[in-house]
Amino acid sequence: TEDYDRIQADMDGCREDGADVVICYLHWGNEYEQKVNTQQEEIAQELANRGADVIFASHPHVLQKIDVLTSEESGQKVPVFYSLGNFISNQKEVPRMLGGMAKVRIIQTPQTVRRMTVTRQLYRQRICLATGC
Repeated sequence: TEDYDRIQADMDGCREDGADVVICYLHWGNEYEQKVNTQQEEIAQELANRGADVIFASHPHVLQKIDVLTSEESGQKVPVFYSLGNFISNQKEVPRMLGGMAKVRIIQTPQTVRRMTVTRQLYRQRICLATGC
């Protein structure tokens, strides 16, 4: 919980400084494992609950799933990119030769209603976080 408290303080500081969106970037997971582990899922949910708007992470050197979590506190939808693999690497083994890119478009209206569209290029997977996208 000490690490969570530090992350929370950083997120709160960003909001106090006027940030409209807080993006967390983490270094987690086990190298070369394509499946997300329980610890990654628990950390992601905790950060979503604490107010992260988007979560990116790396370390496994392979692609891992993307997901959309729901904050248990606010009900906000939070996209999580567990690992985008290797963008540039000299590793020659499949699947370490694969990398993905993510595109997150955030639209904020005066009523603070947000619509977020998330695209992970490699899989051409698109997740829309609001109705009518």
